[in-house]
Amino acid sequence: MTTPATHATVATSARHAVRLSSSTATLKEQAYAQIRHRIETQQLQRGVRISNRKLAQTLGMSAIPVREAVTQLAGEGLLEHRPGIGTFVVNPDRDEIAEIYELRELLESHSARRAASVIGSIHLDQMHQSIALMKRINERIGQCRNPDEADRLYEQWTMADASFHLAVLGRAGNRMAIKMVSGLRLMTRIFGHKVSRLRLQHLEVPLREHVAILEAIEQRDAIQAGRLMRKHIRGGRRIALRRDDMQRRLDMGGLLDRDGSLTKLEREITQLQERD
Repeated sequence: MTTPATHATVATSARHAVRLSSSTATLKEQAYAQIRHRIETQQLQRGVRISNRKLAQTLGMSAIPVREAVTQLAGEGLLEHRPGIGTFVVNPDRDEIAEIYELRELLESHSARRAASVIGSIHLDQMHQSIALMKRINERIGQCRNPDEADRLYEQWTMADASFHLAVLGRAGNRMAIKMVSGLRLMTRIFGHKVSRLRLQHLEVPLREHVAILEAIEQRDAIQAGRLMRKHIRGGRRIALRRDDMQRRLDMGGLLDRDGSLTKLEREITQLQERD
């Protein structure tokens, strides 16, 4: 059964708390939100060693809330402590990326089946609103030439995508699955941020998949809803693994044209999307 607590969990998970006012958040919460945002957007790049002292200076606060925030992020798997060496931003390898998507496939395909079995309109409005936002973003892609605007569109798409998936989980009524998938989704944001931004030109396929999943849920076709969600997650897994390859090559300068542009990277993403 879906409870009011489930509704609150979905609403909270669907939002990324990047800026928290001092009136509503402790210093630790502010430090946590800002460090997490830097990890998500690769201002703190994966695999890099972090310094609590330097972070405190950058954030303009004492070392204590920063240390507490770093401990929390390490517990969530976004940072890792290496005894005798230091603390590093996690750098998932291919096997870990595959495992993340395998877990998501199990949890979300089951939740999609459960969601299709629920009577009533609970969380359907959230799914429709998420898809409406995805459609608006997709329509703006052709006019997007500014990198800053691309960043904003990418963030909006990511938020709408998260909102849709968490609404499916919320309709299924499993609060533990919501918590687990939220963490897994955050892990996937760490790798491929630069590459994902360029994929804004190729959102038609995931958009159609979201629409099909919602239709199956509204028609209460549990088998179809589960099958479509499984296919959707598997497609994301294939692209994520390829994207990770590209990201690592990008980090080494292996995808840049002579003038330093990302033309070659863009071509590879286009070819990958066309195959999928």
